[in-house]
Amino acid sequence: MMDLILRGATIVTARGVIEGDVGIEGERIARIGDLGGLPSKRELDLRGLLLLPGAIDSHVHIGLEMFEAKSPDDYYFGSRAAAHGGVTAVMDFTEQIPGESILDSFERKKEWGLRDAVVDFLLHINVTDFTTDYRCDIRRLIDMGVKSFKFFTAYRKRGLMARDDYLYDAMSVIRDTGGIAMVHCENGDIADYLAEKFIDEEKTTPIYHARSRPDFVEAEAISRVLYIAEATGCPVYIVHVSTKKGLEEVRRAKSRGVRVYAETCPHYLFLTEDKLEGEEGFQYIATPPLRKREDSLALWEGIKDGTIDTVATDHAAYSTEQKLLGGKEFHRTPSGLPGTETLLPLLYTYGMSAGEISLSKLAELISGNPARIFGLRDKGRIEEGAHADLVAVDPHKEVLLERDSLHGGTDFCPYHGFKVKGLPVFTMRRGELILDKGQFVGVRGKGSYIYQS
Repeated sequence: MMDLILRGATIVTARGVIEGDVGIEGERIARIGDLGGLPSKRELDLRGLLLLPGAIDSHVHIGLEMFEAKSPDDYYFGSRAAAHGGVTAVMDFTEQIPGESILDSFERKKEWGLRDAVVDFLLHINVTDFTTDYRCDIRRLIDMGVKSFKFFTAYRKRGLMARDDYLYDAMSVIRDTGGIAMVHCENGDIADYLAEKFIDEEKTTPIYHARSRPDFVEAEAISRVLYIAEATGCPVYIVHVSTKKGLEEVRRAKSRGVRVYAETCPHYLFLTEDKLEGEEGFQYIATPPLRKREDSLALWEGIKDGTIDTVATDHAAYSTEQKLLGGKEFHRTPSGLPGTETLLPLLYTYGMSAGEISLSKLAELISGNPARIFGLRDKGRIEEGAHADLVAVDPHKEVLLERDSLHGGTDFCPYHGFKVKGLPVFTMRRGELILDKGQFVGVRGKGSYIYQS
Protein backbone atom coordinates (compact mmCIF):
# COMPACT_ATOMS: atom_id res chain seq x y z
CA MET A 1 0.00 0.00 0.00
CA MET A 2 1.27 3.43 -0.96
CA ASP A 3 1.24 6.34 1.46
CA LEU A 4 -0.02 8.63 -1.30
CA ILE A 5 -0.94 8.31 -4.95
CA LEU A 6 -1.16 11.29 -7.27
CA ARG A 7 -3.75 10.31 -9.87
CA GLY A 8 -4.08 11.34 -13.49
CA ALA A 9 -1.12 13.70 -13.68
CA THR A 10 0.57 15.08 -16.76
CA ILE A 11 4.10 14.36 -15.60
CA VAL A 12 7.04 16.47 -16.80
CA THR A 13 10.33 14.60 -16.87
CA ALA A 14 13.72 15.38 -18.37
CA ARG A 15 12.92 12.94 -21.19
CA GLY A 16 9.50 14.30 -22.02
CA VAL A 17 5.91 14.53 -20.83
CA ILE A 18 3.92 11.44 -19.89
CA GLU A 19 0.45 10.71 -18.51
CA GLY A 20 0.14 8.59 -15.40
CA ASP A 21 0.09 8.23 -11.65
CA VAL A 22 2.83 8.75 -9.07
CA GLY A 23 3.01 6.57 -5.97
CA ILE A 24 4.82 7.89 -2.90
CA GLU A 25 6.13 5.99 0.11
CA GLY A 26 7.60 8.07 2.91
CA GLU A 27 9.86 10.74 1.45
CA ARG A 28 10.38 9.12 -1.94
CA ILE A 29 8.73 8.39 -5.25
CA ALA A 30 8.08 4.65 -5.30
CA ARG A 31 6.14 4.03 -8.53
CA ILE A 32 5.31 5.89 -11.74
CA GLY A 33 2.79 4.64 -14.28
CA ASP A 34 -0.75 3.29 -14.32
CA LEU A 35 -1.39 2.56 -10.64
CA GLY A 36 -5.14 2.07 -11.06
CA GLY A 37 -5.48 -1.01 -8.87
CA LEU A 38 -2.93 -0.07 -6.24
CA PRO A 39 -4.31 0.86 -2.80
CA SER A 40 -3.11 3.92 -0.89
CA LYS A 41 -3.70 5.70 2.38
CA ARG A 42 -4.46 8.93 0.53
CA GLU A 43 -5.02 10.09 -3.02
CA LEU A 44 -4.89 13.42 -4.81
CA ASP A 45 -6.66 13.97 -8.12
CA LEU A 46 -4.30 15.87 -10.42
CA ARG A 47 -6.31 15.62 -13.62
CA GLY A 48 -5.91 18.83 -15.60
CA LEU A 49 -2.72 19.76 -13.74
CA LEU A 50 0.93 19.55 -14.75
CA LEU A 51 3.25 17.76 -12.33
CA LEU A 52 6.85 19.01 -12.31
CA PRO A 53 9.83 18.32 -10.07
CA GLY A 54 9.91 20.87 -7.27
CA ALA A 55 11.88 23.93 -8.29
CA ILE A 56 15.33 24.42 -6.78
CA ASP A 57 16.22 28.08 -6.42
CA SER A 58 20.00 27.86 -6.41
CA HIS A 59 20.58 31.53 -5.52
CA VAL A 60 18.69 33.20 -2.66
CA HIS A 61 19.61 35.55 0.17
CA ILE A 62 17.70 34.97 3.41
CA GLY A 63 17.96 37.73 6.01
CA LEU A 64 20.59 39.62 4.01
CA GLU A 65 21.91 42.74 5.75
CA MET A 66 22.87 45.78 3.68
CA PHE A 67 23.39 49.32 4.92
CA GLU A 68 20.87 49.72 7.75
CA ALA A 69 18.41 47.13 6.44
CA LYS A 70 17.99 43.42 7.01
CA SER A 71 15.82 41.54 4.54
CA PRO A 72 12.54 40.66 6.31
CA ASP A 73 12.46 37.21 4.69
CA ASP A 74 13.71 34.84 7.37
CA TYR A 75 13.64 31.10 6.72
CA TYR A 76 9.98 30.81 7.65
CA PHE A 77 8.67 33.68 5.52
CA GLY A 78 11.09 32.80 2.75
CA SER A 79 9.81 29.22 2.85
CA ARG A 80 6.22 30.40 2.65
CA ALA A 81 7.05 32.37 -0.48
CA ALA A 82 8.92 29.36 -1.88
CA ALA A 83 5.99 27.00 -1.31
CA HIS A 84 3.61 29.36 -3.12
CA GLY A 85 6.07 29.39 -6.02
CA GLY A 86 6.54 25.61 -6.24
CA VAL A 87 10.08 25.85 -4.86
CA THR A 88 10.93 22.91 -2.61
CA ALA A 89 14.61 23.69 -1.98
CA VAL A 90 16.59 26.92 -1.74
CA MET A 91 20.32 27.56 -1.78
CA ASP A 92 21.28 30.40 0.51
CA PHE A 93 24.67 31.89 1.41
CA THR A 94 26.67 32.24 4.58
CA GLU A 95 27.93 35.68 5.57
CA GLN A 96 31.45 35.63 6.98
CA ILE A 97 32.04 38.10 9.80
CA PRO A 98 35.60 39.53 9.67
CA GLY A 99 37.86 37.24 11.68
CA GLU A 100 35.31 34.42 11.66
CA SER A 101 36.19 31.13 9.99
CA ILE A 102 34.05 30.01 7.08
CA LEU A 103 33.31 26.82 9.05
CA ASP A 104 31.85 28.84 11.93
CA SER A 105 29.83 30.98 9.52
CA PHE A 106 28.34 27.78 8.09
CA GLU A 107 27.37 26.35 11.49
CA ARG A 108 25.80 29.65 12.56
CA LYS A 109 23.61 30.03 9.47
CA LYS A 110 22.70 26.33 9.31
CA GLU A 111 21.33 26.41 12.86
CA TRP A 112 19.08 29.31 11.92
CA GLY A 113 17.75 27.44 8.89
CA LEU A 114 17.06 24.22 10.80
CA ARG A 115 15.05 26.18 13.34
CA ASP A 116 12.73 27.91 10.86
CA ALA A 117 12.86 26.42 7.34
CA VAL A 118 9.84 24.70 5.81
CA VAL A 119 11.57 23.80 2.54
CA ASP A 120 14.92 22.04 2.27
CA PHE A 121 17.96 24.29 2.09
CA LEU A 122 21.64 24.33 1.25
CA LEU A 123 24.31 26.89 2.08
CA HIS A 124 26.91 28.14 -0.35
CA ILE A 125 29.94 29.36 1.57
CA ASN A 126 30.91 32.99 1.06
CA VAL A 127 34.69 33.29 1.33
CA THR A 128 35.51 36.93 2.05
CA ASP A 129 38.12 36.99 4.85
CA PHE A 130 41.38 35.58 3.55
CA THR A 131 43.24 36.18 6.82
CA THR A 132 41.65 33.02 8.25
CA ASP A 133 42.75 29.47 7.47
CA TYR A 134 40.30 29.22 4.61
CA ARG A 135 42.25 26.44 2.84
CA CYS A 136 41.87 24.06 5.77
CA ASP A 137 38.22 24.99 6.25
CA ILE A 138 37.43 24.44 2.55
CA ARG A 139 38.85 20.92 2.84
CA ARG A 140 36.92 20.22 6.05
CA LEU A 141 33.64 21.50 4.65
CA ILE A 142 34.00 19.49 1.45
CA ASP A 143 34.61 16.37 3.55
CA MET A 144 31.35 17.17 5.36
CA GLY A 145 29.40 17.44 2.08
CA VAL A 146 29.43 21.23 1.75
CA LYS A 147 30.99 21.81 -1.65
CA SER A 148 30.14 25.20 -3.15
CA PHE A 149 32.16 28.32 -2.33
CA LYS A 150 31.39 31.84 -3.48
CA PHE A 151 33.81 34.67 -4.24
CA PHE A 152 33.34 38.29 -5.29
CA THR A 153 35.38 40.34 -7.73
CA ALA A 154 33.55 43.47 -6.51
CA TYR A 155 32.55 45.20 -3.24
CA ARG A 156 36.03 46.14 -2.04
CA LYS A 157 34.61 48.77 0.35
CA ARG A 158 32.33 46.18 1.97
CA GLY A 159 35.28 43.86 2.51
CA LEU A 160 33.99 41.16 0.15
CA MET A 161 36.33 41.46 -2.84
CA ALA A 162 38.80 38.63 -3.52
CA ARG A 163 42.14 39.50 -5.07
CA ASP A 164 43.07 37.45 -8.13
CA ASP A 165 45.87 35.65 -6.26
CA TYR A 166 43.48 34.58 -3.50
CA LEU A 167 40.98 33.42 -6.11
CA TYR A 168 43.66 31.38 -7.90
CA ASP A 169 44.77 29.83 -4.62
CA ALA A 170 41.25 28.99 -3.44
CA MET A 171 40.29 27.53 -6.81
CA SER A 172 43.34 25.26 -6.66
CA VAL A 173 42.20 23.91 -3.28
CA ILE A 174 38.62 23.47 -4.49
CA ARG A 175 39.83 21.62 -7.60
CA ASP A 176 41.85 19.18 -5.52
CA THR A 177 39.03 18.42 -3.10
CA GLY A 178 36.05 18.05 -5.41
CA GLY A 179 34.11 21.26 -4.86
CA ILE A 180 32.88 24.04 -7.12
CA ALA A 181 33.64 27.77 -7.09
CA MET A 182 30.87 30.34 -7.58
CA VAL A 183 31.85 33.86 -8.59
CA HIS A 184 30.07 37.20 -8.64
CA CYS A 185 31.79 38.77 -11.64
CA GLU A 186 32.13 42.54 -11.91
CA ASN A 187 35.27 44.64 -12.18
CA GLY A 188 34.87 46.17 -8.74
CA ASP A 189 37.55 48.84 -9.14
CA ILE A 190 35.93 50.29 -12.26
CA ALA A 191 32.44 50.07 -10.74
CA ASP A 192 33.66 51.92 -7.64
CA TYR A 193 35.43 54.55 -9.75
CA LEU A 194 32.33 55.24 -11.83
CA ALA A 195 30.05 55.30 -8.79
CA GLU A 196 32.28 57.83 -7.03
CA LYS A 197 32.46 59.94 -10.21
CA PHE A 198 28.66 60.10 -10.48
CA ILE A 199 28.28 60.85 -6.77
CA ASP A 200 30.77 63.72 -7.06
CA GLU A 201 28.71 65.03 -10.00
CA GLU A 202 25.53 64.70 -7.89
CA LYS A 203 24.15 62.12 -10.29
CA THR A 204 22.63 59.74 -7.74
CA THR A 205 19.21 58.81 -9.14
CA PRO A 206 18.62 55.05 -9.59
CA ILE A 207 19.53 54.96 -13.29
CA TYR A 208 23.12 55.79 -12.34
CA HIS A 209 23.32 52.43 -10.62
CA ALA A 210 23.19 50.89 -14.11
CA ARG A 211 25.52 53.50 -15.60
CA SER A 212 28.13 52.88 -12.91
CA ARG A 213 28.18 49.17 -13.77
CA PRO A 214 28.15 49.02 -17.62
CA ASP A 215 28.19 45.75 -19.50
CA PHE A 216 31.97 45.58 -20.00
CA VAL A 217 32.43 45.66 -16.21
CA GLU A 218 30.71 42.27 -16.06
CA ALA A 219 32.28 40.87 -19.23
CA GLU A 220 35.86 41.73 -18.23
CA ALA A 221 35.48 40.07 -14.84
CA ILE A 222 33.86 36.95 -16.33
CA SER A 223 36.71 36.64 -18.83
CA ARG A 224 39.35 37.05 -16.13
CA VAL A 225 37.70 34.57 -13.77
CA LEU A 226 37.28 31.98 -16.51
CA TYR A 227 40.96 32.18 -17.43
CA ILE A 228 41.80 31.57 -13.77
CA ALA A 229 39.37 28.64 -13.72
CA GLU A 230 40.93 27.26 -16.88
CA ALA A 231 44.44 27.59 -15.44
CA THR A 232 43.51 25.83 -12.20
CA GLY A 233 41.14 23.26 -13.67
CA CYS A 234 38.50 24.23 -11.11
CA PRO A 235 34.81 23.95 -12.07
CA VAL A 236 33.16 27.37 -11.78
CA TYR A 237 29.59 28.62 -11.65
CA ILE A 238 29.07 32.22 -12.81
CA VAL A 239 26.15 33.74 -10.93
CA HIS A 240 23.61 36.16 -12.41
CA VAL A 241 24.96 36.64 -15.95
CA SER A 242 23.13 39.77 -17.09
CA THR A 243 24.70 40.98 -20.34
CA LYS A 244 25.22 39.90 -23.92
CA LYS A 245 28.95 40.60 -23.58
CA GLY A 246 29.21 38.53 -20.42
CA LEU A 247 27.33 35.67 -22.04
CA GLU A 248 29.74 35.72 -24.99
CA GLU A 249 32.67 35.25 -22.59
CA VAL A 250 30.95 32.18 -21.11
CA ARG A 251 30.24 30.81 -24.57
CA ARG A 252 33.87 31.24 -25.61
CA ALA A 253 35.12 29.54 -22.47
CA LYS A 254 32.77 26.60 -22.92
CA SER A 255 33.95 26.20 -26.51
CA ARG A 256 37.53 25.77 -25.34
CA GLY A 257 36.60 23.23 -22.68
CA VAL A 258 36.46 25.27 -19.48
CA ARG A 259 34.27 23.61 -16.84
CA VAL A 260 31.90 26.54 -16.46
CA TYR A 261 28.20 26.75 -15.65
CA ALA A 262 26.20 29.94 -16.12
CA GLU A 263 23.16 31.26 -14.29
CA THR A 264 20.83 34.10 -15.17
CA CYS A 265 17.85 35.52 -13.30
CA PRO A 266 14.21 36.32 -14.20
CA HIS A 267 14.69 40.07 -13.76
CA TYR A 268 17.32 40.08 -16.52
CA LEU A 269 14.93 38.16 -18.79
CA PHE A 270 11.75 40.13 -18.11
CA LEU A 271 12.74 43.62 -16.89
CA THR A 272 14.95 46.31 -18.44
CA GLU A 273 16.85 49.32 -17.15
CA ASP A 274 14.07 51.76 -18.01
CA LYS A 275 12.46 50.62 -14.73
CA LEU A 276 15.23 52.52 -12.95
CA GLU A 277 14.06 55.78 -14.52
CA GLY A 278 10.47 55.53 -13.30
CA GLU A 279 8.86 56.89 -10.15
CA GLU A 280 9.73 53.69 -8.31
CA GLY A 281 13.19 53.29 -9.78
CA PHE A 282 14.70 52.82 -6.31
CA GLN A 283 12.65 49.62 -5.92
CA TYR A 284 14.39 48.05 -8.93
CA ILE A 285 17.97 48.52 -7.76
CA ALA A 286 19.70 45.13 -7.93
CA THR A 287 23.30 44.12 -8.59
CA PRO A 288 24.18 43.58 -11.37
CA PRO A 289 21.69 46.22 -12.54
CA LEU A 290 18.84 45.75 -14.94
CA ARG A 291 20.07 45.83 -18.55
CA LYS A 292 18.95 46.69 -22.06
CA ARG A 293 16.47 44.79 -24.21
CA GLU A 294 19.26 43.46 -26.43
CA ASP A 295 20.82 41.83 -23.38
CA SER A 296 17.53 40.12 -22.47
CA LEU A 297 17.18 38.75 -25.99
CA ALA A 298 20.76 37.44 -25.93
CA LEU A 299 20.13 35.70 -22.61
CA TRP A 300 17.12 33.89 -24.08
CA GLU A 301 19.33 32.69 -26.92
CA GLY A 302 21.83 31.53 -24.32
CA ILE A 303 19.12 29.53 -22.60
CA LYS A 304 18.04 27.91 -25.85
CA ASP A 305 21.54 26.97 -27.00
CA GLY A 306 22.62 25.66 -23.59
CA THR A 307 25.16 28.36 -22.73
CA ILE A 308 23.03 29.24 -19.72
CA ASP A 309 22.51 26.23 -17.46
CA THR A 310 20.19 27.53 -14.74
CA VAL A 311 17.70 30.27 -13.99
CA ALA A 312 17.76 31.29 -10.32
CA THR A 313 16.45 34.40 -8.64
CA ASP A 314 19.14 36.09 -6.51
CA HIS A 315 16.16 36.64 -4.20
CA ALA A 316 16.79 39.50 -1.75
CA ALA A 317 13.48 40.89 -0.58
CA TYR A 318 13.50 44.31 1.07
CA SER A 319 10.41 46.28 2.05
CA THR A 320 9.57 49.63 0.49
CA GLU A 321 10.40 51.29 3.79
CA GLN A 322 13.85 49.69 3.78
CA LYS A 323 14.50 50.63 0.17
CA LEU A 324 13.61 54.24 1.00
CA LEU A 325 16.28 54.35 3.71
CA GLY A 326 18.66 55.26 0.89
CA GLY A 327 16.71 58.39 0.01
CA LYS A 328 16.26 57.02 -3.54
CA GLU A 329 20.01 57.44 -4.14
CA PHE A 330 21.55 54.49 -5.93
CA HIS A 331 24.62 54.18 -3.71
CA ARG A 332 22.67 54.09 -0.42
CA THR A 333 19.73 51.87 -1.39
CA PRO A 334 19.70 48.17 -0.39
CA SER A 335 20.22 46.13 -3.55
CA GLY A 336 17.99 43.21 -4.45
CA LEU A 337 14.61 42.02 -5.71
CA PRO A 338 12.17 39.35 -4.50
CA GLY A 339 11.97 36.46 -6.95
CA THR A 340 11.53 32.96 -5.53
CA GLU A 341 7.75 32.93 -5.61
CA THR A 342 7.46 34.13 -9.22
CA LEU A 343 10.29 32.06 -10.77
CA LEU A 344 8.17 29.15 -12.01
CA PRO A 345 5.04 31.01 -13.23
CA LEU A 346 7.11 33.62 -15.09
CA LEU A 347 9.19 30.99 -16.89
CA TYR A 348 6.11 28.90 -17.58
CA THR A 349 4.16 31.84 -19.03
CA TYR A 350 6.80 33.82 -20.87
CA GLY A 351 9.19 30.97 -21.56
CA MET A 352 7.28 27.75 -22.20
CA SER A 353 3.87 29.14 -23.20
CA ALA A 354 5.53 31.78 -25.38
CA GLY A 355 7.35 29.05 -27.29
CA GLU A 356 10.85 29.92 -26.10
CA ILE A 357 11.44 26.64 -24.23
CA SER A 358 9.80 23.25 -23.80
CA LEU A 359 8.30 21.95 -20.56
CA SER A 360 11.24 19.58 -20.17
CA LYS A 361 13.68 22.46 -20.69
CA LEU A 362 11.84 24.44 -18.02
CA ALA A 363 12.22 21.55 -15.57
CA GLU A 364 15.89 21.23 -16.51
CA LEU A 365 16.64 24.92 -15.90
CA ILE A 366 15.06 25.21 -12.45
CA SER A 367 15.27 21.63 -11.15
CA GLY A 368 17.43 19.13 -12.98
CA ASN A 369 20.47 21.28 -13.70
CA PRO A 370 20.75 22.86 -10.24
CA ALA A 371 20.55 19.37 -8.70
CA ARG A 372 23.20 18.00 -11.08
CA ILE A 373 25.62 20.92 -10.81
CA PHE A 374 25.53 21.10 -7.03
CA GLY A 375 25.42 17.38 -6.32
CA LEU A 376 21.87 16.97 -5.00
CA ARG A 377 21.64 13.28 -5.74
CA ASP A 378 18.02 12.75 -4.68
CA LYS A 379 16.45 15.89 -6.09
CA GLY A 380 15.55 17.66 -9.31
CA ARG A 381 13.72 14.90 -11.18
CA ILE A 382 10.56 12.78 -11.17
CA GLU A 383 11.98 9.27 -11.01
CA GLU A 384 11.50 6.24 -8.81
CA GLY A 385 13.76 6.55 -5.78
CA ALA A 386 14.05 10.34 -5.89
CA HIS A 387 12.72 12.59 -3.16
CA ALA A 388 9.03 13.33 -3.61
CA ASP A 389 9.69 17.04 -4.16
CA LEU A 390 6.88 17.92 -6.54
CA VAL A 391 4.73 20.80 -7.71
CA ALA A 392 1.37 20.56 -9.47
CA VAL A 393 0.50 23.67 -11.44
CA ASP A 394 -2.63 24.88 -13.19
CA PRO A 395 -1.69 25.44 -16.85
CA HIS A 396 -4.84 27.40 -17.68
CA LYS A 397 -5.80 29.73 -14.84
CA GLU A 398 -4.45 33.23 -15.45
CA VAL A 399 -3.62 35.54 -12.55
CA LEU A 400 -2.49 39.16 -12.48
CA LEU A 401 0.57 39.74 -10.32
CA GLU A 402 0.09 42.75 -8.06
CA ARG A 403 2.12 44.63 -5.48
CA ASP A 404 0.63 42.75 -2.55
CA SER A 405 0.38 39.36 -4.25
CA LEU A 406 3.58 37.87 -2.81
CA HIS A 407 3.65 35.79 0.36
CA GLY A 408 7.11 36.56 1.71
CA GLY A 409 8.23 39.45 3.88
CA THR A 410 8.17 42.19 1.23
CA ASP A 411 5.39 44.51 0.12
CA PHE A 412 6.77 44.94 -3.40
CA CYS A 413 6.34 42.81 -6.53
CA PRO A 414 8.74 43.78 -9.35
CA TYR A 415 6.43 42.06 -11.86
CA HIS A 416 3.35 44.07 -10.95
CA GLY A 417 0.90 43.93 -13.87
CA PHE A 418 2.30 40.74 -15.40
CA LYS A 419 -0.32 38.12 -16.27
CA VAL A 420 0.90 34.61 -15.44
CA LYS A 421 -0.27 31.03 -15.68
CA GLY A 422 1.25 27.93 -14.14
CA LEU A 423 0.60 28.89 -10.54
CA PRO A 424 1.15 26.04 -8.05
CA VAL A 425 -1.91 24.29 -6.68
CA PHE A 426 0.02 21.69 -4.66
CA THR A 427 3.64 21.85 -3.51
CA MET A 428 5.20 18.82 -1.85
CA ARG A 429 8.53 18.48 -0.02
CA ARG A 430 9.70 14.90 0.58
CA GLY A 431 6.17 13.56 0.30
CA GLU A 432 4.61 16.14 2.60
CA LEU A 433 2.31 18.87 1.34
CA ILE A 434 3.44 22.39 2.11
CA LEU A 435 0.94 24.00 -0.27
CA ASP A 436 -2.52 22.40 -0.44
CA LYS A 437 -4.99 23.79 -2.99
CA GLY A 438 -3.12 27.08 -2.91
CA GLN A 439 -3.05 27.30 0.89
CA PHE A 440 0.23 27.26 2.80
CA VAL A 441 0.29 24.31 5.23
CA GLY A 442 4.04 24.06 5.87
CA VAL A 443 5.41 23.53 9.36
CA ARG A 444 8.22 25.69 10.71
CA GLY A 445 11.44 23.72 11.19
CA LYS A 446 10.51 20.70 9.05
CA GLY A 447 12.96 21.63 6.28
CA SER A 448 16.17 19.59 6.10
CA TYR A 449 19.72 20.65 5.31
CA ILE A 450 20.90 19.20 1.97
CA TYR A 451 24.44 17.84 1.84
CA GLN A 452 26.15 17.63 -1.54
CA SER A 453 27.60 14.50 -3.08
